[in-house]
Amino acid sequence: MLIVITVPVGVASEEVLRAPELSNIHLTWKSDPCTTMVITWQSPFQVDYKPTVEYGLMGSYGLNATGRSHAWGDSMMIHEVELTGLTLGTTYHYRCGSPSWGWSGDYTFTTLSDHPTFVVWGDTRNDINPFYGNNDFSITGQISKRIAEEQPDFCLFGGDFLYFGWDQFAWNRWFMATQQLNVHVPIVPVLGNHDEVANYFEQFSLPGNERWYSLNMGDIHLICLDTGPRDNAEQELIDAGSPQHTWLVNDLEQAHNKYDWIIVQFHRPPYGTGGHFNATDVQEAWCPLFDQYGVDLVFCSHNHFYERTYPMRGHEPVDRSVDRYPNVGGTIYVTTGGGGAPLCARGEGRWVVTGKSVYHYVVVRAAGKTLHVQAKDIDGTIIDDFWLSK
Repeated sequence: MLIVITVPVGVASEEVLRAPELSNIHLTWKSDPCTTMVITWQSPFQVDYKPTVEYGLMGSYGLNATGRSHAWGDSMMIHEVELTGLTLGTTYHYRCGSPSWGWSGDYTFTTLSDHPTFVVWGDTRNDINPFYGNNDFSITGQISKRIAEEQPDFCLFGGDFLYFGWDQFAWNRWFMATQQLNVHVPIVPVLGNHDEVANYFEQFSLPGNERWYSLNMGDIHLICLDTGPRDNAEQELIDAGSPQHTWLVNDLEQAHNKYDWIIVQFHRPPYGTGGHFNATDVQEAWCPLFDQYGVDLVFCSHNHFYERTYPMRGHEPVDRSVDRYPNVGGTIYVTTGGGGAPLCARGEGRWVVTGKSVYHYVVVRAAGKTLHVQAKDIDGTIIDDFWLSK
């Protein structure tokens, strides 16, 4: 995916994004990732205008769309515009704002193709300790720049953006630290236990009820779920009979045998050797469904390290291979919680292939019936590398 950044003459791109009248620009999807894009940004509360996005194949644009605005808190307006009728695998230039209040810089995004490359990361949260290295999201910013260099088509985010989810000022700092990524690459997030629900939903425009939803990404069916704010205490969200569990069964039934790959993302991992360890409620309620419907990969965060299991069925490894899975016979669970939160120690487990307590992100490259997965540390060094094929 080609990333191009141009801005008005004499104005740095960072200055445009830092301008008080226009900030927190980011991309999401509410519907088809191949033909739509949602652009969201914020402005001061007193600035109330018809939000507009000008876009096209060149910096001269030629197309425009308008959306909606609403007040949030006592100091800001949130603006949202959805572009529709876009062309598969095409790079568009865009700018957002309004003719009366001015525009952002010129940025680009690329609609999804059949064989996407994407990045998975999570737990970027700052900390209540003022001496902690990521209190200003500086570590998160470094990782974000590395991710941008990978030129992904989209990013999965496993939750826990910040320590106090109710703190809009911290949300603003998070968007500032990751701005070089967010203006080009759509984010597909799930709720973490630190992400206060109301603030989280104000930041992002997502499909369905926004807590659990699915998207079709070429050869991939992606499912995003909500594991709730507390360890092993969210039966109303997770157990059989809950609305989310019922929805999950129906979604898996429709996707089963229809896509090359089924990938699931949520916050609390069912298998973990350190940190918060295993989310046994998730393990008991959802893992049997993943076995039944042939889920290939599950990405979680919550534990602040990297860890990968063998392919699992019935809570046991079914393939002890290290890096090649020519016929995936179970679900591989990947914990990627190294986006800036305080790292924690990990241990050993009969289901674990490898792991490392480092700041990191995960790159997934899809090519039909093959997936190539690499975990990389904050310096871009590969710490895990494996292949799945069918």
